Amino acid sequence: MTADGRLQCDTISCVYRADGRIVDIVRPRGDVGVACQSADLVISAVAARYNCHGALLIDSVDTWRRGGHAVWLERGSIAIESVKDWRGTRPWTHDPIPRRERERQADADSD
Repeated sequence: MTADGRLQCDTISCVYRADGRIVDIVRPRGDVGVACQSADLVISAVAARYNCHGALLIDSVDTWRRGGHAVWLERGSIAIESVKDWRGTRPWTHDPIPRRERERQADADSD
């Protein structure tokens, strides 16, 4: 726990409280579904594999696709901006290609 009590961690997650908002940073062994029930924003180091109903979610798939994320907590809202959002689409940047698509392309190239 931090001195001001805003951040509390255990073996499953770290919960941060500020400006009336709750952010749950779930560790790999943690349960994202449980975090989604009480947090305004859930951050997971692994793929969540489902939607958080009622909470925003940033997981490893989001960071793979969109890069790092900046989060601003405000009383009435949570603002999130990814590197891809900030950078925009440029001719020299490329979106990651999913593994299945890479495998299909490799199979097509070998034929």
